Amino acid sequence: LANLHTCKLANLHTCKLAYLLLASCFFVLILLYGPVLLTFRAVPSPWVRLDSIADGWAYVSGQLYHRYLFALPAAFWPRRLLAYGRLMARQFTPVGALLALWGWWLLWRERRSLALATALAFGLFSLYAIGYNTTDSLVYLVPAMPLAALWLGRGMAEAAKWLEARRRWAGLLLLLLPLVLAAWGWREINLRGDDSAVRWARQTLQAAPPHAVLLTSQDAATFTLWYIHDVLGQRPDLLVVDRDLWYHPPYRDIVLRELGLESAPVGLDEALTRTGRPVVEVTNGE
Repeated sequence: LANLHTCKLANLHTCKLAYLLLASCFFVLILLYGPVLLTFRAVPSPWVRLDSIADGWAYVSGQLYHRYLFALPAAFWPRRLLAYGRLMARQFTPVGALLALWGWWLLWRERRSLALATALAFGLFSLYAIGYNTTDSLVYLVPAMPLAALWLGRGMAEAAKWLEARRRWAGLLLLLLPLVLAAWGWREINLRGDDSAVRWARQTLQAAPPHAVLLTSQDAATFTLWYIHDVLGQRPDLLVVDRDLWYHPPYRDIVLRELGLESAPVGLDEALTRTGRPVVEVTNGE
């Protein structure tokens, strides 16, 4: 009876934790994406029309970018894997990478389920980032870094024990590793004073003729110009248009309204010809 009572209490505790986790996930989703529901039929979006719940889900799930998932051509996989390896070596250094691998092995010996779960999650994040067919796909490794940091912490803890067994306070020397790395790469980490993108965008907008259309084909140029033009309100007479997004109907509708065109021409160049506005091609961030 005592064992049965203990089992029931354990199951009840597990159920409470499961419900708490589910409620927390739901709260986070509402907090992050709830405001999207308030924009239905009110605020135009270049990604989706936001006219229905299905459109809202397309927005939240990033439906526009689904075609990039695992779409990297096979010929580019070796190069992407090399870039992945270099990135990991830069993030942890060779010494840190070895400590992380050792930490995972120690975790495997102590808590096999946790080691397996973290390795599986890390592998899936890595596979997602490697197979995503964009030039900046490795940014999707960000969720994987805390998992590797867990292994690194376990490896450093064991290394500290090994050092202290030979000399007192020697384990504190391991603290020098992250401090030295932070000091060594601080200029690359701290981008507080780097306003090159803002200066480039302002110069580009200022140099454009009145009422011109700035055509972009790269995310770096598009989003930088959008920020300076739409958020900071500089050169409101101009219009920044992304060539790739033109073929996405919600975005094309917004551009057509901005150009004062009611019908949808076959191509962007035809639409711009109808308006008679000057056109400036912005390529390679120049």
